[in-house]
Amino acid sequence: ELRLKNLKRAESLKSQLYPDNALGYRVPETTKMLREVLSWKEVHPEMIILVRVGEFYETWGIDAVMLVEYAGLNAMGGKPRAGCPIRNIQQTLDALTAQGFTIAVYEEEDSIVARLKKRKLAQIVSPGRPIYVAHGSA
Repeated sequence: ELRLKNLKRAESLKSQLYPDNALGYRVPETTKMLREVLSWKEVHPEMIILVRVGEFYETWGIDAVMLVEYAGLNAMGGKPRAGCPIRNIQQTLDALTAQGFTIAVYEEEDSIVARLKKRKLAQIVSPGRPIYVAHGSA
């Protein structure tokens, strides 16, 4: 994709992407949450998938590269993984939508199933609808 060819801040992360799945991130069979994120990315390959994980919103693979490059965030541990604290979610979404991205935001639900927090799509945020109103409403 063109956005991957013109990277500046996130150039070093590009070589760490895995071409064998839609997320571009190595997803171990034992990591239930990442398998779930990969399934969402397969449904919405054109969107950045942003997932609530405790007090942060996180993303992996190609989506993390976009957050580093276009929202000015730092990669976690030098890997294609990035996120922002809850308090910075709108600022992060504003930076991404200003660049033309559409973001699928997944929130945690209160229930835990088989030691895995349940998450659901809370809102699609786009350049035409850039305000995130679902804050923690899942």
